[in-house]
Amino acid sequence: MKLKGFCPNCDNESDLEKEEKVESFSVKGINIPVPVIVFTCQQCGEDFYDPDTDPHDIAFREYRKSKGWTQPEDIVSFRKRYGFTQNELADLLGWGVATLSRYENGALQSESHEKVLKLLEDPVNMLRILKQGASSLSDERRDELTQSVEDRKSEWISEFFRDIFPKDKEDEFSGNRKFDMVKFKNAILFFCKGGCFKTCLNKLLFYADFKAFKDFNQSMTGARYLRFQFGPVVSKSNFYFAAMVEDGSL
Repeated sequence: MKLKGFCPNCDNESDLEKEEKVESFSVKGINIPVPVIVFTCQQCGEDFYDPDTDPHDIAFREYRKSKGWTQPEDIVSFRKRYGFTQNELADLLGWGVATLSRYENGALQSESHEKVLKLLEDPVNMLRILKQGASSLSDERRDELTQSVEDRKSEWISEFFRDIFPKDKEDEFSGNRKFDMVKFKNAILFFCKGGCFKTCLNKLLFYADFKAFKDFNQSMTGARYLRFQFGPVVSKSNFYFAAMVEDGSL
């Protein structure tokens, strides 16, 4: 395809030949195929990539995707969600501000830094790091950030609960009700007021749901239960109880 356009080699407008093809870019020893647009100047004969896209950025993005690594927009997202400036987060982690800025703008992070970024996605880990390394922050600012992360932790726990429980439509195994996280959590807190062993707690939850199902044809919480040696057990209950302990609810 021929068109008129600016050639950076000639520093002038020229006749260009446009070609779409796939090229291979090596990222940490792995060849990543990347679709690229290449222009050939009919005046000087030089090739150059489409100035609106950087094939190296695309290759880095595909590499991160293949490894399950954190993408630049995710770094920006959780930093802002927690309420940190670039300077604050970089200082907290012991990184240079320029390093964090490069990662947020598309540079490929090191493997060791990626491990840290993955940890930071969990607000529980962020709280630990904040409490250990916030000496450069004023007391007021540290308290603000701690509260922000605490708020995010509560949201994260709620999201975690939704993820670990089945997303099926309500049926007889869920007591004809979709899982209600709030009711389930409140039921646990109610039964644990005076202290309660896990086996007993599972039975109490089952009895409460079964009684509601018997009386109203709909369970109270929508939780699903498994048959175990010592009685019914909430499906994936260990994950839920552990999350509530980590959250400070139990």
